[in-house]
Amino acid sequence: MLVEIDGFFQQVMVWGRRCNQYELNTMYYHALTRVTHIEELAKVFCDLYHFEIVPYSADLRVDFVIDTDINQIYSPR
Repeated sequence: MLVEIDGFFQQVMVWGRRCNQYELNTMYYHALTRVTHIEELAKVFCDLYHFEIVPYSADLRVDFVIDTDINQIYSPR
């Protein structure tokens, strides 16, 4: 599953196991409790849930977007 973590300070794509939006939301909020700065979110998220950071490309089709500016997760499809 490909997820874009999008925010004012970063745009990162991460790849990992398939999950639904509810599970991803739970994972996101859990990772948020572990960071002191939002810039750390992608690394902490990947460490906690065994995802990998992949090179960012606007051309790739993601399954979900985590918008850190408004704390929402959505499917762009």
